[in-house]
Amino acid sequence: MGVVRVEGKPVTVPDPIIEAGTEAIRAALSVDFPDLENAKITIDTPGRAPAVVTSRSASVVKTATPKG
Repeated sequence: MGVVRVEGKPVTVPDPIIEAGTEAIRAALSVDFPDLENAKITIDTPGRAPAVVTSRSASVVKTATPKG
């Protein structure tokens, strides 16, 4: 999977579509982006997909402080 940017918005796309070029990317994303004909599309560095955040909860670690 790789990342392409459509008007600055990152979109994850399978590698074979990216390797096929900009026209294949436009065809693959035409359902999600109706005005894609004239949109600016850039291909990010392969393998640099955005991280998926599954949890934003913070964990608290308590440490003992020596008395005395």
